Amino acid sequence: MYDFPIQFDHPYLLHQRHITYDVTTHFGVGGYNNHILFPVHDPHGTFVDYIPRVLDHTEPKYCLPTGFAKTQYLFNYHRAKEARRQAVIVVEGFFGCIWLHQLGYPSVVALMGSTMSEKQEHLLTRWWEYVIFMMDGDAPGRRAQKDFVERMNKRGLKGVFGVNVPDGTQPDHLSLAQIQTVLQLG
Repeated sequence: MYDFPIQFDHPYLLHQRHITYDVTTHFGVGGYNNHILFPVHDPHGTFVDYIPRVLDHTEPKYCLPTGFAKTQYLFNYHRAKEARRQAVIVVEGFFGCIWLHQLGYPSVVALMGSTMSEKQEHLLTRWWEYVIFMMDGDAPGRRAQKDFVERMNKRGLKGVFGVNVPDGTQPDHLSLAQIQTVLQLG
């Protein structure tokens, strides 16, 4: 899968994002040149491509490879289904997914944005009875979460929930105690 050296102990991951070396190697996430590389796999765990994130202030932050259709995949899907839990947490981004996994929530996937395709919707209904959307705490995230809950409620699952992170935050900005508070579904 790797035809070039990836730095799993990249300082950005370990010191700025506080992701442990064990988790970076588990996900295969690491640094290369001025990028962090996120490997995306198909539902069976076969490597598809890397999504690079630039580390400077260049826009866009994420550079999708030519021909890559992110609407066909959920980041971490193959690992999340192997966790064999009844519920899955759905977040927007790579870092939110990795952070929740590191905090002890292995059944977590990322949409790789704030949109959800029919294919991604279908993938979510294949393995889990409960779907919990934890989108970013901004206006696009709140709108998307409301829409996703409405759409998924039509799928016949046992439960579909939207949980709100504090305004202006993302799941990867929160501590374990804050995540536990957000996940109290009442």
